[in-house]
Amino acid sequence: MRITLTKLAAVVAIFCLPCICLAADDFDNLLNDIGSVQKAAAGPEVKKAMEECDALARAVTESEKNEKEAVKNIGDMKFKYTGSLNLRDPWGGEYMLDTKKYKVYSKGPDGKEGTADDIQATYTSTVPGGSAEKQSDDDAQKTKAGQDCDMIAIAVKKYNSLEGEIVTDLMDLKEKYITNIDTLKDPWGNAYALGLKKSIIFSKGPDGKEGTADDIQVSYALSKPVEPDDKSKPRVDLIKKSCWSNMKTLEGAVELYNMESPTPSETMTLTTKELKEKGYLKQVPYCPAAPEKQYSIEYKKTSGSGNYQTDVKCEVHGTLKDFEINN
Repeated sequence: MRITLTKLAAVVAIFCLPCICLAADDFDNLLNDIGSVQKAAAGPEVKKAMEECDALARAVTESEKNEKEAVKNIGDMKFKYTGSLNLRDPWGGEYMLDTKKYKVYSKGPDGKEGTADDIQATYTSTVPGGSAEKQSDDDAQKTKAGQDCDMIAIAVKKYNSLEGEIVTDLMDLKEKYITNIDTLKDPWGNAYALGLKKSIIFSKGPDGKEGTADDIQVSYALSKPVEPDDKSKPRVDLIKKSCWSNMKTLEGAVELYNMESPTPSETMTLTTKELKEKGYLKQVPYCPAAPEKQYSIEYKKTSGSGNYQTDVKCEVHGTLKDFEINN
């Protein structure tokens, strides 16, 4: 069963590194020496909704398999499938069934369908033409590949937030996040791939060729990705790399904080100490080049677009847009 948080910017409590002084010129050293970070659970209500969506999705699969009949509404299932399960999410809303997209979902803390805080779990329909509209084999395969990419992207976000380092190979996920990642294939028999520069997980699609029109991909970037400049600087020192890592972690913490707030703000200014006090940071991060300074953080709605932007700024290195980093 695969759990997906639609457009989720951050899925767990965020950790940062303590201030350290670094003097090396290879990003691999940063990834290896960045230190161990203790894993923390996601917000209890979000975690509970994820688990309940997953349980209900399993119940739908079991019901259709045994009853040989499509489930059209969660409430239509027999008591033996739902008797021990919650039919309402932690925020009082009903869990919903989307029979076109094979998913059970919660509208999340804001109670609005189709927003960034929605929580969902996919299920497998065994009834021909039943819990999903009939799809061609090709459409069904593309749907499955998209769901797998989405699941892997969520795992990458979790790893990047919890482990104090970034995923550079999908095999990094095997131990704790996706144990079958080494054998997981797309519907056409090819392994899923990681696109580091574009922050994407992708399938090569039906033709098995990378970079063609039938590729299927999902972004795992917490926000707008930093575009590396491969020509201007072949290497950037590790102090700057460490600062960049801190700033990306702060982005995720702010986005998670606003998502879980009862009344999300369109514009707000936060401090790193406030985020730590509210449980969204394990430690207050400092730039190694200026440990006496705090990062400044602003979260605001982009005018006209309906999207949100998190601006984290270091007094030494500026904003994420100012970075020129080679992968």
